[in-house]
Amino acid sequence: MKYRDRIMKLLCEDTDTNFDAWVLSHTDTLERVAIMREVQQIARETLGLIMPKRFESLEQLAISLDIYENLTHIFKLHDDAFDREMEERQRQAEIKRHNNFRTFIIDSVLEKIPNEEFWLEEAQYLIEEEKEYGEYDPKNWERLPELL
Repeated sequence: MKYRDRIMKLLCEDTDTNFDAWVLSHTDTLERVAIMREVQQIARETLGLIMPKRFESLEQLAISLDIYENLTHIFKLHDDAFDREMEERQRQAEIKRHNNFRTFIIDSVLEKIPNEEFWLEEAQYLIEEEKEYGEYDPKNWERLPELL
């Protein structure tokens, strides 16, 4: 495991802030997820080795050792990082769809396909929408100067 030694050192320092800062210093979200997976594996290995028979789960053992809050915090960081990565990927996909639609509209108007007026109206609507959301860039529409 790539981060095992660093994780163990930080977890043994007994300060959540050092660990959090180190995890957050990794700007690549997928790298953060990899770190959290290693933390989960370390927790399973470590707790599994010392788990007395009276505990039915790692959760029960963690609660009894008064580390449950730390573990849930670590797992929440993992989940949050994954959620943010998925949201960013979805946002990028939406931007790509929007850009493709803009290109399609411009090409439709320039190629004089049937319903040119409809496509001009769609272009005007899309420009207004881009302005409303602060995404408008005249360079994107320079092929249709009559709309600028």
